[in-house]
Amino acid sequence: QSVRIGVGLNTGEACVGNMGSDRRFNYSVIGDAVNIAARIESSCKAVGADCVVSEDTARAAPGVAFLEAGAIPVKGKSVPIRLFALVGDPDYATSAEFQALAETHAALVAAIDNGDRETALARLAACRERAPERLHDIYDRFAERIEAMPQHAPA
Repeated sequence: QSVRIGVGLNTGEACVGNMGSDRRFNYSVIGDAVNIAARIESSCKAVGADCVVSEDTARAAPGVAFLEAGAIPVKGKSVPIRLFALVGDPDYATSAEFQALAETHAALVAAIDNGDRETALARLAACRERAPERLHDIYDRFAERIEAMPQHAPA
């Protein structure tokens, strides 16, 4: 049986160093960016990816292959944090295979955001065709999101 872990990455300022008192201290990191990273890490299973990053982190690494994975609400923030799944290195990011997947994936996300269930289902099928097997968990989670979308009654 294999062990799977999730990694959550965020970019931002933090306080790093020995913290505590003379009697007890340890090396630690604290701050808003750290709290958000912890929230992102806890969303890995729901996203279906081993490594999930914030939008700030994805923007800071433009040559890496990321796919948008949804958003999570964060306590104390008025706007949810957009999440991205790390799906490949710079070589994969520049491949024709990933470029085609990323385009179809963006259309899938847009259809979900617009509440267009039928288009989302079609885009999901196209993503599944293009995606390597290692990304199937991500698309299983998208299928669950689409299934939860309201179905419009025929007019």
